Amino acid sequence: MRRHVKNKVAPAPQRDIPRGVSYSNGNYTKSGGFRMKAVNWELQQNHAHFVGMMTGEIKGHRHYTDLFVFPVGGSSYDEHVHYYRGFTEVTLGHAHRFYDYTGPAIPLPDGMHYHVLAGETYYNYTSPISVQFQGKNYIEGVQYNPGQKDVHRHSYFGYTGGPIGYPPADW
Repeated sequence: MRRHVKNKVAPAPQRDIPRGVSYSNGNYTKSGGFRMKAVNWELQQNHAHFVGMMTGEIKGHRHYTDLFVFPVGGSSYDEHVHYYRGFTEVTLGHAHRFYDYTGPAIPLPDGMHYHVLAGETYYNYTSPISVQFQGKNYIEGVQYNPGQKDVHRHSYFGYTGGPIGYPPADW
């Protein structure tokens, strides 16, 4: 029960909360005996996102990739971007590397946000060459002469999941 004090609402009295139960008074959340600040999606907070996406089909095949974008401080409303880089999974004996920046943060109705990723992978051999290095065979054609062998690249498009790295809004 709240009491009025000089035209202001006094905070609710603090009480012990059993472990595993969360209680929020609007500014702080108490869970298991620990007080934690509730998430304010308008503040810039360090976070990352997970992405899983499939490339476009070229020469009869596609590649899947999953990754985490690099963390940055940003809110759902400040149009921040994340850097990302990675390799696709190996399909038909080869993979492709890619890197870029996400599109700006796109707010969701619940206060969270997501980003769009779009671009093209780097070229790679359609039939990869085998490179020997320190007694091992590698099939990733990072160095190639496009005039000697057939090369290709894939387009990709995907969305991140919601931000990760800090407590959900309902904690």
